Amino acid sequence: MKKKAIVEMYEDGTYGIYVPEMACCALDGTGNSVQEAKDCMKEAYDEFVAYFKAQGEVPEELSNLELEYKYDVASFLDAFDWINVTKFAKRAGINDSLMRRYKNGSAFASEKQCNKIHQCAVNLAKELSAAML
Repeated sequence: MKKKAIVEMYEDGTYGIYVPEMACCALDGTGNSVQEAKDCMKEAYDEFVAYFKAQGEVPEELSNLELEYKYDVASFLDAFDWINVTKFAKRAGINDSLMRRYKNGSAFASEKQCNKIHQCAVNLAKELSAAML
């Protein structure tokens, strides 16, 4: 079952992930990086599945759970830290200094800026998937 997981950077610089559409349990995770938060949430998922198995039945929404991640800008740049922020900013048409501020959480991107970043990531994914070696 496909569910949306929201990934955010908190004010203290840590990251959190939660799945707001879960009816059976509060599936979430936190960490010092997006990967740590994902690992924490995976542990919580495994514990919920074990608990429900012990009760006799795992809820349908936990069975074959597939997560689709929705990132804020800071968590996106942390999760894909191999992206060169300066070059990505230039490609997206955003000032590189401002993009670094988005990454460290000292500034928040407007919806228009988020759309530019998203479109740049989509275009990059298309280019990568079309590349042949």
